[in-house]
Amino acid sequence: MTVIETHSSGETTKVVMGGFPRVLGKTMWEKTKYCQNHLDNLRKALMAQPRGFSGILGALITEPSSQEADFGVIFMYSGGYLHSCGDSTFSVAKALIEQGMVEAQEPSTNIVLDTAAGLVRVQAEVKDGSVGRISFQGPPSFYQESTALDVPDVGKIQADIAFGGLYYAFVDPEEVSVEIHPNNAKELIRVGMNILDAANKQVKVKHPENPELNKIELVNFSAKPARQEHHLKHANIYANTICVSPAGTSVSAKIATLVAKGKLKVGEDLIVESLVHPDLIMIGKAVEKVKVGDYAAITPELSAYAYIIGIQQCIIEKGDPIRYGFILS
Repeated sequence: MTVIETHSSGETTKVVMGGFPRVLGKTMWEKTKYCQNHLDNLRKALMAQPRGFSGILGALITEPSSQEADFGVIFMYSGGYLHSCGDSTFSVAKALIEQGMVEAQEPSTNIVLDTAAGLVRVQAEVKDGSVGRISFQGPPSFYQESTALDVPDVGKIQADIAFGGLYYAFVDPEEVSVEIHPNNAKELIRVGMNILDAANKQVKVKHPENPELNKIELVNFSAKPARQEHHLKHANIYANTICVSPAGTSVSAKIATLVAKGKLKVGEDLIVESLVHPDLIMIGKAVEKVKVGDYAAITPELSAYAYIIGIQQCIIEKGDPIRYGFILS
């Protein structure tokens, strides 16, 4: 399998460009389920050690299910599959253009990606053949509620529940006495996973248009940024790991929450830092107000930069006892 190694805002994505078996299904959701049911060993081989690591992201390029789209994308990670993923979307655009699978047009190149969450229209700035800032509109995002959670070993805390392609619980890190810093990753994960478990036991979520989106997937800690010109610094906790990037779904859900509370206007930028380096940022804004079922929602636009860090030819030998990988927990 041919893999383009990338990162977007610090978050690693393996973009699988070729060598993967054909994935069957009439929709991208069906293709994702087909992968899960018939080809999951290959996801494990790519995402787990020795080829990957806990928390790594993956994006499998496939045929699209919609005639409007240029390519289909199946989003995956070391623990399974995702409906949508902002970081991997940026990385996919970078890889498709700079590897010549999409013709580079200056000053901007447009790509339509077919995903389990729907069509994603991506615009990439291009100069001298190199991709710069990449932007796309995410799925309609909405704030659900603010609620009190009773968390073991933490106590009673407040959380904002919002959807940005995935469901999030937003928690003030000062309320749980955790510092948003790379050296504090283990404690962030420990506290975040306790909150995530409590949130899913105490809060019901169900997307009005996709009933299978019925689980809070991540806990977000939003802190003060290192750069004065930025607004927030994000740490997103899921699957016993921490997302290095501010995360597109997280920024989308945060924008929806701030707009719902009257703290951000449509068209205003929200600049969010990665916890590992203040120059790794994601820029988001609400471009319009919409409805999702009975929820007042917004359409988010997200922008970031992606970088190619290597090209990998993955080989799976039949006699290799760990050919499908392993993860130490």
